[in-house]
Amino acid sequence: MQKFFGSAANRHGDPVHGALITVFDSVTKLPAALFVDNGVTPLVGDLLTNANGFYEFCAANGLYDIYTKNFEETTSLLGITIYDPFDSASSGVSY
Repeated sequence: MQKFFGSAANRHGDPVHGALITVFDSVTKLPAALFVDNGVTPLVGDLLTNANGFYEFCAANGLYDIYTKNFEETTSLLGITIYDPFDSASSGVSY
């Protein structure tokens, strides 16, 4: 389980408050299981950016596609590796 930090900005570089963040498993294309902390508390509801455009979540080791939708556009980060070398659970993904 590893924490991922990201941010959203508009085309002018200004932070976007309230952008919707959607995360999918890159392999299965299914919505990813996200957590607020180290795998204990599931993230329930929408994941939105804060007033400074930042967001964070925890996820198991794997490859993820992250989509950011704001009022102007949708952007994507595809094939993002989330990996915790201290995690004893194997996700089956080779790094």
